[in-house]
Amino acid sequence: MASVTSSDILNRVGNTPLIQLDSLSNQKVTYFAKLEGHNPFGSVKDRAAYWMIKDGEEKGKLTKGKSIIIEPTSGNTGIALTGIANLLGYKVEIVIPEKASNETKDII
Repeated sequence: MASVTSSDILNRVGNTPLIQLDSLSNQKVTYFAKLEGHNPFGSVKDRAAYWMIKDGEEKGKLTKGKSIIIEPTSGNTGIALTGIANLLGYKVEIVIPEKASNETKDII
């Protein structure tokens, strides 16, 4: 069985299916939907997390093995940032409100 690498997972960010919504389309307008739930961590926030980290690296503000990413969140941004940052070799500290759902706390 082939193993999945961090690169394999990161390459899936943003490469989500685009489907035509035939039931809404007509002769004048064609509607499409991008299935962002197919991102590795299940949200459009995966894209934002990935590019925030990449931008920080390019600008010299983030260094693997030295930088710790701190994020106040109560949802999908924190989940995506935790997953993406870990795959890229960064430590992450998430500040989450007590009122956040147990499901979100467990995932993060």
